[in-house]
Amino acid sequence: MSKTLTYYTEFGNRPAIHAGREARYRIEIWGEGNNVAREISVDFDAPAMIEWAEVAKLDPVQGSALTLRLVSESDREFVGLYTVEEGAWRVDIYRNKALYWRGSIDTELYEEPYSTSSGYIVEVTASDLGPADRTDFDMTGRHTIEDIIRHCLSRTAIADMEQVISISTSLPDAKEPLSLSDLYIDTANFYDEDGEPMTCREVLEEVLRPFALRLAQRNGEIHIFDLNAASAWPSTEVCWVSNDARMGVDVTYNKVKVLLSTYSDANGCDGSLDHDEVLKGSAGDLYYTGERDHQAIGLPGFRMASGQEQHPQLEICNNALVCRMDAEWSGSDTAGVVWQYMGLKALGSGYQCMITRDGDNWPAAMTSGTFVPIAKTRRHLSLDPYQPVYVGSSAGGEVYTGAQLRVSLDLLLDTRYNPFEDAGADNGGTQYGKALDIPASVRIPVQIVCRNIDGEIAYLYNNDSFVSSYSYTGGEGQWIPYTAANMTKNICWLQYYDWDDWNGKSPVGGWVANRQSIGDPKATTKTMKKRGDGYYIPMPPCVGSVELWVGKGFGIITDGSDG
Repeated sequence: MSKTLTYYTEFGNRPAIHAGREARYRIEIWGEGNNVAREISVDFDAPAMIEWAEVAKLDPVQGSALTLRLVSESDREFVGLYTVEEGAWRVDIYRNKALYWRGSIDTELYEEPYSTSSGYIVEVTASDLGPADRTDFDMTGRHTIEDIIRHCLSRTAIADMEQVISISTSLPDAKEPLSLSDLYIDTANFYDEDGEPMTCREVLEEVLRPFALRLAQRNGEIHIFDLNAASAWPSTEVCWVSNDARMGVDVTYNKVKVLLSTYSDANGCDGSLDHDEVLKGSAGDLYYTGERDHQAIGLPGFRMASGQEQHPQLEICNNALVCRMDAEWSGSDTAGVVWQYMGLKALGSGYQCMITRDGDNWPAAMTSGTFVPIAKTRRHLSLDPYQPVYVGSSAGGEVYTGAQLRVSLDLLLDTRYNPFEDAGADNGGTQYGKALDIPASVRIPVQIVCRNIDGEIAYLYNNDSFVSSYSYTGGEGQWIPYTAANMTKNICWLQYYDWDDWNGKSPVGGWVANRQSIGDPKATTKTMKKRGDGYYIPMPPCVGSVELWVGKGFGIITDGSDG
């Protein structure tokens, strides 16, 4: 609701005290609704006092408060100032017709005497940043520091005031100081491990502190500055008004501690399915362990439910199924996307291909072919030009340095009927033995898709030249411009192999994580292993978003070729 002028008063300062610095003040109180403005009286001896909080030299936020002493001409004349929601009343103070201070009336405290019905003093208190202390932060995603500051101030009366920015900090080799509109922060930093947010005041402090900036209201403006920049401001003569004035030297600093938040979520576009949200109400089929008890009865292993169902995390494509595994005596509770599964429903009944989405037979190893997506992430990783990850530009577009994307996909590729139990006569022992001897590496077709800020596919990642040929020439994959033809080809692969014994230990068996897609695993380095699982690739050459598409099929590399 818009505000209208409700109360106003004017007065001047005392010439005897402020000789040569006389000023005329006007105080306006604005309230919601269609009010008729009327003049009110103030205490002549002390009409108003503005106090800026005493803070340390490098404290990021300096709030201020107003104490206004009004004369109540009738009983409870100003009680309406305190019987409304916070922020409903705004106070503007003008000095010589220029806005000098602004804030909102604090509605928590109110007191007036019952012994007098009129002509008594009522103290009204207001503050510029008080509402930010009592409002929870609620932004999500990545935003500029400029936007975060404006959002936090939007709860206050000074939200629309002009901001004066004075920053001396700059990036190496930069000609201009940093701009708060170029600095991005993941707002997950402002929530704790339980998802509880900071207050808007706390967030203001956290975004300003790394740059030694301070925010304060001065002369009707919001000033955001650091001490180095402030030292270049024009000097003003000090007006001594007392005989006990002192001058001192403040503390100095020669050490800086940089803290890393552990709460920020590094999973930009997590497509993991929540076990408890998949195929609710479906008990699924029971699959056995492959063992028999003393009565030759098969022992229960796990239940698996499967079906066509869409989820917020994933778009399921081309006849693929989601599945939910419930552990009985095998494995653990989990969920995922299933393309084919041959399970043992009962000993002695024969092995049946219980789930197949690509015909009745298992697919042959892939050497090339058409890319057919079976799952796409719906939660896209947003790519903002946030410094220092993003710097400058090149002929191909924006350039990111010092940061990489990590692409991870857990895979269950196994020849056992129950992949969580030892192989044996009733659990695919023969096939499993062969599987352990054959593969040195397994690859899964994917498309790593980069969209521009308009949501159009702009780039695809390509590593086919060395992964599919099982070679390593010292190069890396690269982002290539999108074409419709490339969208239908298997041009990118996630690779699975054993870090320590890639030539002797098969990656097939149970849940496995992908490693760096490198073609020939013998080219892996200790640094790659130390960095951990996943495929690390350079940031894409444009601002926008990234998503992962997973294709059907797999490739098995044995002695240097697909087999």
